[in-house]
Amino acid sequence: MTTADFHRRAMDIFELVCDLPLEERPAVLEAECGDDADLRSKVERMLARMRRYDEAEPMYVKLQQQAETLYGESDPRALGLLGSVARVRAERGDVNAALATFNELLERQRTLFSDDHPEIQETLDCIKRVEAASGE
Repeated sequence: MTTADFHRRAMDIFELVCDLPLEERPAVLEAECGDDADLRSKVERMLARMRRYDEAEPMYVKLQQQAETLYGESDPRALGLLGSVARVRAERGDVNAALATFNELLERQRTLFSDDHPEIQETLDCIKRVEAASGE
């Protein structure tokens, strides 16, 4: 199996098991991966990453909301946390939510900075990367 085939197979298995209940995953992984310990390990790492992002997003959302309440929605701390929410959503593969959050961040940044400000340029770069990765 080529490296590209390996990664395609891992993604296929990941997509097959990621929405299954946790108790059903081991049997499906066993059936799909067979004796290929590297393939199973790769899929398990992908599942663990997904779990971390699923757990991280609510924490960042809560912190961002608290920063807005304490300091205002244009405060750099609130903006930084909004950027973190967008990045977590992008890493998790939730393209629409990531783009919506990055665009909200961009709108807020534009009330504070000119378009040539590094923060705005960084947000625009993030939007381009998410769009490129999603094929839009």
